[in-house]
Amino acid sequence: MNARFWKQLAVILRRLSPGFAQREAQRPFSLAVVGTGEEVCRWRDRLAPPGLAERKRDQALKPLFTIPVPLTPAYAEMLPRFDLLWVTPSAADEVLGLTRRYTLLPEAPDGGAEESAWADAIMDEVRQKHAGFRLALARHYEPLRRAAISQVISTIAAETDRGTGGPAGRPRFATPPPCPVRRRNAESRIRRMVTGG
Repeated sequence: MNARFWKQLAVILRRLSPGFAQREAQRPFSLAVVGTGEEVCRWRDRLAPPGLAERKRDQALKPLFTIPVPLTPAYAEMLPRFDLLWVTPSAADEVLGLTRRYTLLPEAPDGGAEESAWADAIMDEVRQKHAGFRLALARHYEPLRRAAISQVISTIAAETDRGTGGPAGRPRFATPPPCPVRRRNAESRIRRMVTGG
């Protein structure tokens, strides 16, 4: 077998390791949400709902900083130091002059079917710009958890599919249609690894 196959297999196995998932989920981070006073309060309550158990809400709020606009000079100086910087559309112009390393937040829906689309949009941005923080965000913020877990499963499935091609000239096997039971089991296993329970 060629060396490329073995490298891909090593990446797949490392990502399947519970230790890898737990280390990534426990990675420390700082997250700043920038917007108007009302918007940052709404985002804080969306990421760490007031009805959440006190211990879980404290855990969610610990890495979260809400920064209202207009920015004071002290806040403006701090922005580039955050690991993740999420900005509402109303604050984008002010932040753009200070740093280009931010994620523009979509409008948060009130819930229902749009909830998953909102979380998917944010986690897709995180995957593209800050993939190492996916599981840490999922661990801290329940609304983002399903989107992060789905991304991890899709990434592993895609890498597994690439790894099954074998040497040149062998046919590539199509990925079988997803089995709901297997996917549910995979989601629950990853959720337990991320949350530690």
